[in-house]
Amino acid sequence: VRWSQELERRNASRLPVEVGTHATVDELVSALGASRNQICDWTRALLPQVTISDRKVLKIVTPTVKELGFTSKRTSIKDIHARGIALGYVLVPSDFALSFRLAYPDQPTGEVIAMAMKALKHPDGGLDLFSVACRSDGRFVDGSRGYPESRYHLDCRFAFVVPQA
Repeated sequence: VRWSQELERRNASRLPVEVGTHATVDELVSALGASRNQICDWTRALLPQVTISDRKVLKIVTPTVKELGFTSKRTSIKDIHARGIALGYVLVPSDFALSFRLAYPDQPTGEVIAMAMKALKHPDGGLDLFSVACRSDGRFVDGSRGYPESRYHLDCRFAFVVPQA
């Protein structure tokens, strides 16, 4: 528990994120475009599976795989999710990445935060997660592979929800 509290303290600048601020996914996507955010074409194909959450404020943490306690250079998404849940965190809802992208306009260039979420099925048959990225060419909602065996490096960050007491 103490370790979890330390992660929350270090991530305080990313707290909180409000979800459910738009009635539909289309409205949320329009808001993203109006604020000069982009959704990658590959990721856009996942949007029909997104469900808009009830309006609420979520506290989050964005630990690296290493901060979750792993030492293997390539850790499976299954193990990353399990460790986050064991620490008392919750997976983010499907609309979270879109809301997070809106709420995080000052994301440093080069940072990518994958969503600890239930994977969505891409039309190509693959499983994907959303990620929020800032690259030299702009701010994006992007995708990452979400198969249970998909592996991530120690420096990869994942967003988890901190449950409210």
